[in-house]
Amino acid sequence: AKDRRITFAHSSAEVEVAELERKAYEMYELETLGEESALSEGRVEALCVLRDTVSRSFKHGKGDRVELVINSALISALRKVRDGALAGQLAQIDDSQMLAGMEYGKVRRFHAALGALSHAQMFLHISPAVKDIVGGAVSSLVLRMEIEQLKMIIAEVAELKPAEVSAFADLFSFDGAIPNMPSICQPLIRPNGKEVLVPHAYALGGRFERNFLKLLAKNQKTKKEYDRLSSRS
Repeated sequence: AKDRRITFAHSSAEVEVAELERKAYEMYELETLGEESALSEGRVEALCVLRDTVSRSFKHGKGDRVELVINSALISALRKVRDGALAGQLAQIDDSQMLAGMEYGKVRRFHAALGALSHAQMFLHISPAVKDIVGGAVSSLVLRMEIEQLKMIIAEVAELKPAEVSAFADLFSFDGAIPNMPSICQPLIRPNGKEVLVPHAYALGGRFERNFLKLLAKNQKTKKEYDRLSSRS
């Protein structure tokens, strides 16, 4: 009587058991098979190579900002991190599967390249690039660049055609008009008509395939495609 609260219960004992089993499986999957549960020696080596390459591939921007210098060595290092990310993903959908007119394997490469570039941006801020900058160039900590520049870099790192990258970028750009869309499903934020922001946690966190399916299911432009895939699963 003194500790009034609202409590929730399942509709039946059977539903409760089923829900507990579902949660147990999901926790097991995340903790033992998750993409971030362990890094292979090859993936660690690729990240170390990227870190060292970034320390030699930078320039000072406006004010206290620093920027990556895109060169052949950096592209090569980014591709190795991309490959490591792809190898570590729990992909249950075949790479050749077409979803909303897009080849799933290419979508994965786009997102892995975006993650690799986000890693490089973080490494930039623990490199010699910021040693003489008060505050450690915090204003450039979040990856931010012109939309067309980002597309060009991603196309090269992911080894995709510019038109494919443009289509993927549009799909992954945040759209506040889609009801109940988790923001991590659309990691590209366009604060204006010219630039794009990529929050580090959005590009690297979570389970890509699960978030991608959420995106397909909630986006009215792709929901029919998701329904067809779901009916075949």
